[in-house]
Amino acid sequence: MKHFLMFPACLLLLACIGLYLYNVIKKGVTPNPTNFFVRSVVAIINVFTYFKVAHGNFYVTSMTIVSAIGLLAVFGYAKWKSKFCAMSKLDYLSCIIAMITCVIWKLTNGVVANYVLQIIMFLAFLPAITAVLDGRAKEKALPWLFATAGYVLMSIVIIGTYGIDYGKLIHPLISGVAGNGLLALSIIYKKRK
Repeated sequence: MKHFLMFPACLLLLACIGLYLYNVIKKGVTPNPTNFFVRSVVAIINVFTYFKVAHGNFYVTSMTIVSAIGLLAVFGYAKWKSKFCAMSKLDYLSCIIAMITCVIWKLTNGVVANYVLQIIMFLAFLPAITAVLDGRAKEKALPWLFATAGYVLMSIVIIGTYGIDYGKLIHPLISGVAGNGLLALSIIYKKRK
């Protein structure tokens, strides 16, 4: 019963993905290529490392699976249809840092590796945030707010299952809530400015 919130959490993430794809197809949203490339690669790895961190708990890991599939779908579609915004120097620098961090990830154990992956996931949001703020990317806040809400629910499930376990909470709080939330706030800020 304590995992029941994972169902609405995954539904919120699916709504995020569906709405985001709709916005890219119909509303002219231009995703940041670095954000989606780095997070797609890391999300695939994250499914396996987070499954270990969550002690094989499929319910807790389900969000990472949905996230990986969604990121790959958006990245694939945007690449296929050339919908990405222009890249900046920060994008290239972020890709290099992500590659270096992936080497560090490969050289560490499961728990430390998962921490490193969350840092990469969070840093991948920075080029997207700057692209929104400097006007290179067109975004809508609602999908990112759905994702943030989904990761809040995931955090509640983890706390209900394991208590305050930072090893398990770092993924939903850092890349899920902070990354998605900061991007949503930057979109809202840019719209109001």
